[in-house]
Amino acid sequence: MTFLHKLGRVRARLARNKFVRLPQGSSELKRLIESPLRNERYGVWSDGTLAEHSDAVKAIHGDFMEIGTAYGKTFNRVARIAHAQGKLAHAVDSFQGMAPPGEHDRTDEHGAHFKGKFAVGGAEGFCRLIDAYGVPRDHYRTHEGWIPDVFATMPQDLALSFAIIDVDHYAPTRDALDWVWPRMSPGGRMLLDDCGLYWDRESTRAIKEFLAERTGYWIVRYENNQLVLRKDA
Repeated sequence: MTFLHKLGRVRARLARNKFVRLPQGSSELKRLIESPLRNERYGVWSDGTLAEHSDAVKAIHGDFMEIGTAYGKTFNRVARIAHAQGKLAHAVDSFQGMAPPGEHDRTDEHGAHFKGKFAVGGAEGFCRLIDAYGVPRDHYRTHEGWIPDVFATMPQDLALSFAIIDVDHYAPTRDALDWVWPRMSPGGRMLLDDCGLYWDRESTRAIKEFLAERTGYWIVRYENNQLVLRKDA
């Protein structure tokens, strides 16, 4: 069996919620699974990926949302696309940087997401970053606060057709998944960053738990450590 066939089988098992650890001696398979198949950089949603999955929800009811907006490199594109569809984009973040790592998060210096990382000086600082991309402020709303408390400040009847969750740490990822999913319209798409097949910490742990507890979704893309789900109609 070729490595590509093995890769297909692993991805098929992923689609059935059977997250697997790769056997020893499978370094080439690991490389294939983790490789950026579209020459994308890790942690970056490409224009092509955003276009593909946003186009799929044109006829789906609901706004766009990004939870964990960092410096707005993705959100400025999300806001433009949402506006083109006649929808509103929502930026959800503390805008003060990340909270301290929790029990299931990395605390070592290499790769850790430390307290205050991605701070932009509050919601107004974030809006100024988006201004620099030429995106009008009436294309989007900011929701400033810590997860999960920030969700209580948002319209509880909010419907979503497209959502990106990228908050790195375990607890806020889990809380965000649990809040977004019931508000996602059938046919909507949820894009999840930092999901490694063999990882067991941070956002990956939260995503694996979430998928194991639920049905009613399709995995429509997994590559570059990025997972895209479609909610069943």
